Amino acid sequence: MTKLIVYGTPLSTYVRTVRLLLESAGLDYTLKGIDIFTGENQSAEYLSKNPFG
Repeated sequence: MTKLIVYGTPLSTYVRTVRLLLESAGLDYTLKGIDIFTGENQSAEYLSKNPFG
């Protein structure tokens, strides 16, 4: 199985929920931190993955 990549800020309750689920399932993943305080979530690269930013 391909290694999963979770995009988001580690402070997000949604990101933490996903990480807890992945950990409890024993799945391997990488967390790619997105800094919402510097506007990284509004970059063209990130918006191509998540149109809602």
